[in-house]
Amino acid sequence: MCLQEADINEASGATWSAAWQAKGCHTFLGTVGDQSMYTTTIVSTIPGRLVRLDVTDPSRVTATVFEFFTEGEYEKIVIVSLYNYFADKEAAGAFLEEVVTALETIGLKWIVLGDFNLTQDDGPMARRLASGLCRSLDEPFLTEGPLPGTAGGARRLDFGVSSRSVTAASVWHAPGIADHTAVAYSFCFADPGGFSSPMRTSLSTAVVDPAAWLSAWDQERFRELLLATDFDGAWRLISDTAERVLSPGDGGRGFPRAGQWAPRGRAQRSKAASAFEPLPMVRLRRFGRRLGQLVRQPGDRRLRDIMERDLEYLDGHFGWLAELPLLGIERHAQWVNDKIEAEAKSIREAGFERWRGAMHNSLPKQAAWIKTSVHTRGSGFASRTAIHPCAVIEEAEQQWVDRWTMGNVDTTPVASLLQRLPPVDSVSTLVQFTASKLRQACTRMRHKSPGPDDWSAEHYLALPDPFWEALAQLWQCCYQSAAVPRRWREAKVTKVCMIPKASGGHRPIAVLALGYRLGASVLARELRSWTEQWTGHRLMGGFHKRSCRDVFLRILHATEDRGMAFVGEDISKFFDSLVSPHVRLVLQHLKAPSRFVDFACSVMAEQWRVFTSGGFLGEKWHRTDKGAAQGDPLSPLIAGAVMWVWTTSVACSGTEAVAFVDDRSFWSPCAEALSEAKRRSAAVDAAFGFTCDARKCQLSVGPACNGSALAGAFGYELKDHLELLGVRIPVPRGDPPRLARFTFDLAQARVVCSNAVAKGMWQRGFHYKTLVLPMMVWAGAIASIPCDEVTRLANAILSVTNYRHACDTPAIVVWEVLGWECCPSFARRWAALRDAVALTCKPPVWLEEAELTFAAKRWPTLLPVASEVLGELGWWTDRLGTVIQRRDSLGHLRSFELGVDSTDVLAEWLRDWHRARALASTNRVAASLHRGDPSLARGALLPGVPCGSLVLLRGHKEAYASAGNRTQRNSALATGCSVWAKAAKQGIAVSLMCEERLLARTVPELPAPPPVVGRDYVVEALAYELDALFADNVTVHVGTDGSSVSEVGAWAVAVQDGEVYACGVSSEDQTPYRAEVEGLRAVLEALLLCRRCGSVVVVCDCQAALWALDGHGRAGVLVQR
Repeated sequence: MCLQEADINEASGATWSAAWQAKGCHTFLGTVGDQSMYTTTIVSTIPGRLVRLDVTDPSRVTATVFEFFTEGEYEKIVIVSLYNYFADKEAAGAFLEEVVTALETIGLKWIVLGDFNLTQDDGPMARRLASGLCRSLDEPFLTEGPLPGTAGGARRLDFGVSSRSVTAASVWHAPGIADHTAVAYSFCFADPGGFSSPMRTSLSTAVVDPAAWLSAWDQERFRELLLATDFDGAWRLISDTAERVLSPGDGGRGFPRAGQWAPRGRAQRSKAASAFEPLPMVRLRRFGRRLGQLVRQPGDRRLRDIMERDLEYLDGHFGWLAELPLLGIERHAQWVNDKIEAEAKSIREAGFERWRGAMHNSLPKQAAWIKTSVHTRGSGFASRTAIHPCAVIEEAEQQWVDRWTMGNVDTTPVASLLQRLPPVDSVSTLVQFTASKLRQACTRMRHKSPGPDDWSAEHYLALPDPFWEALAQLWQCCYQSAAVPRRWREAKVTKVCMIPKASGGHRPIAVLALGYRLGASVLARELRSWTEQWTGHRLMGGFHKRSCRDVFLRILHATEDRGMAFVGEDISKFFDSLVSPHVRLVLQHLKAPSRFVDFACSVMAEQWRVFTSGGFLGEKWHRTDKGAAQGDPLSPLIAGAVMWVWTTSVACSGTEAVAFVDDRSFWSPCAEALSEAKRRSAAVDAAFGFTCDARKCQLSVGPACNGSALAGAFGYELKDHLELLGVRIPVPRGDPPRLARFTFDLAQARVVCSNAVAKGMWQRGFHYKTLVLPMMVWAGAIASIPCDEVTRLANAILSVTNYRHACDTPAIVVWEVLGWECCPSFARRWAALRDAVALTCKPPVWLEEAELTFAAKRWPTLLPVASEVLGELGWWTDRLGTVIQRRDSLGHLRSFELGVDSTDVLAEWLRDWHRARALASTNRVAASLHRGDPSLARGALLPGVPCGSLVLLRGHKEAYASAGNRTQRNSALATGCSVWAKAAKQGIAVSLMCEERLLARTVPELPAPPPVVGRDYVVEALAYELDALFADNVTVHVGTDGSSVSEVGAWAVAVQDGEVYACGVSSEDQTPYRAEVEGLRAVLEALLLCRRCGSVVVVCDCQAALWALDGHGRAGVLVQR
């Protein structure tokens, strides 16, 4: 039992200990503090030995080492009772780090229990937990719900941390003494074992010179292996060569990445090491022990020979050993031991230095910690238990291995079903693997996890072109032969049984070798011309330009019919139920390339999987022949092909259907047609052996339908809305759809975690934009969350920002410095407007196959949140939705043309709208705040802010970016009082309250663009000159250019040895890109006006504008023009 704030005076220490000893307990008193009091103590029923830790305030810790007997042997554990600093969180975090550093020098497992005076959400604590300083003993239990705070409050200050190898088995709470909660943990110190992958050679990410690759590469041997279809050998040659060129000085001590391996028992720490230290340090310690033995046995010749060999190895790692003479080496034993301790201290300090910088300098590590951390608040004293990762793996193997084993498969029902479906037109498809395609695929997978062979994308990208050419040749041969190397069939199955899905069960994710994923990704892209033949308007998800937005558009259009009834179905374990004989029949019916059919079925027929959880592996590889791996780039394509059978079978006789992977929906205004569609759906499931999970199925009907009878017949839950892909859509259409799975507590927890672990405003803003705001804006203009939830989230961000700075920080300054993109209300509106532009530029690829009533609609009626946002802003659109219009502060009509003008213009309009309202709601400038008594001292009575005024605060942002301490950062955020009115800084007299209290000048909004006169005349004059030059039958050279100065753009066209034509840009978009494109447009329009034919060479220095000529780039409608 660890006690804090015991406050036992020094004189009473002996009698206090005697009282406990009379009850059969052992007591351990720490160091006496300044007031001659023992602050921390430990009481135990088993004996131990007191340990003194080298810390600045030893009175705050009591450390005792205990021995526990487990699995036939004794293990020493250091238990620490800690009372941390109060009211100074940074000091408390630093002291904990100091305690952990002292414990690590002992080299034993350790546990720290006590009053930390920090919550695990507080920045100083959270940063250290995230970076791996220690493990929170609460971590295994937080997924079950909240743990109680101290004394029933919201802040949990009493908890424990431990070394990384110690995990609590259960936690228990009870009301404690005074204002604290009694927290108890139980431990099972027996090592559950577990397995791990082999140690690999460390690789560099520095770019490899092609010459270095060619010098190590055996092209002739590679060609022979390909001709012999020895793909295992070919891949081994590529992989081994890549390892050699990426680790020239390593010597290849690790297990080859292309080698076949089996999970092995986790390595035990060497007895020579005081902690988990590098191998050279372990051998140095062993050398010191042997030297001590030599002092006692100087005549042991064999021992001297062993030590001589040790010196040969160690001399390359520790240069000071060169000073050690072999003759009489035992006389230098003390000097060697001192050097060993100095080396060990240096290694520990270097390790802690790397640890301190690892989290601050790595946004991915910060993001990973934020996503995996569960921070909840609550109460309740229920006991909780934890499951070791090894037990998780064992349970997963029992659940999934049999499911992934294919028994006898009857293909007759599927063949009969396919015969009743319409044929698909065949299309010629050429699959070509090239070095550039594979490299581009690798770039897209830069941040993906490595597979079982531990090859990562950053290592691949460091290799030269010859590597990619060899990989492309190997893939081409594999595709033609329908075979892949054994390493490419292996996968780590991760994320099993970690956090259960809301609907029950777990989703196993297979992480395959990167080399396979690259080629499979390229193969899926190469087959687009074939998949576009049959995907139509009913298959979404996993295919090019077919996202969940397309599903929502179809459903929203259908909900306009008040008599429509909808059915939503979900297949249980869909990917894991697919079998290669069924897949082969479906692909052949869809006229897939025969080589792809053989290749896909070959991959499915033999897969090898090993389970992993919490850094542990399963005991062995499991061969599976059923299911499509979730993580294979080809799996969505295969799943879509099978789902085509369902959509084609169900969507007939007055019923429509759409499928997003395994989420299926169909609808009809007729109850009989819907029932018949349900029977056809069940027939498809029976043929393929699918199981439709009735718990996740739903029936949604409008008021004109009798849904009770249908719900009873189907066995589905009856709802007044359709919950699909995380969106709740009202049936029939009414209020805008809402996000069904958004949880404010989780979003707020991510805000708190981001604030805790990030360093500086920029890092916090990055995490807000990538981890917090996507939770509420991922559906864009389709669905959102209620406005009051948006406001709550904004207040949460402001509150944690003010915690870091000052409580009176104005919100408008926070959003300007942090970025308006981090403001939830701005993010919601911008996501909706951006979706409207995207739908205008890129309408659905399946539009030609949709109903005419759908094709005739425009985005204002298809995107409910976008229409809602326009109303909130006071903006409007024309009937066709081609322009968004508003009135500026001067009453001028401003127009934004969707797909033509840059979205930067629309974003700046939105920022100004929020700036004006944020400024008007800033209390310090919206109200005088002067004392009413004229006899009291008061500041200058300055006018408030005129309606519609803006402040950009660019100086504040520059000042914050260059601030070196907290005071300067607070000043940049305009916190605290200002004396500008009295000091007249820099001779500037303040005239408005925002100048006095925000240190900011008001500015007008950007005016409307200047009018452009005579553009048609300029184009006609250019055409006249070009037409005249064509008469001489010469090649005409024309140069174009565009630029923008002071937010005003213009373009120019120069004819070689001729005139120069220039004109402004008649648009809200005055960006240089728009000016460049307008220059090219002017040339093309002029050429269309020419009566003669000729040859023209157009010179342009803007690559983006040249891409626009090929139909690519920004502003899709403008590009099409």
